[in-house]
Amino acid sequence: MERLTIAPKADDAGGRAGDAAAAIDALSDLDLVRLKALARLWSRDLPGGLGWSDILHEAIARVLDGLRPWPPDVHILAFLAGVMRSIC
Repeated sequence: MERLTIAPKADDAGGRAGDAAAAIDALSDLDLVRLKALARLWSRDLPGGLGWSDILHEAIARVLDGLRPWPPDVHILAFLAGVMRSIC
């Protein structure tokens, strides 16, 4: 599976988006496989040709953009899974 390359937004380098970017970048290959499996499961009934990768990328984009602020006391894997489920 392809590794994600993530850079925090320039105006939020020291804030939570930077922390979230570092946490996402630190996800293991196994964590990424788990996220892929969850995205595939939840996206199977979506209309319009939306695929699992669209859901996963949208969840990551929303976290990095600050639309879905990551609470540091929640594991990033669980948080991304919840964001994907919410999107679906």
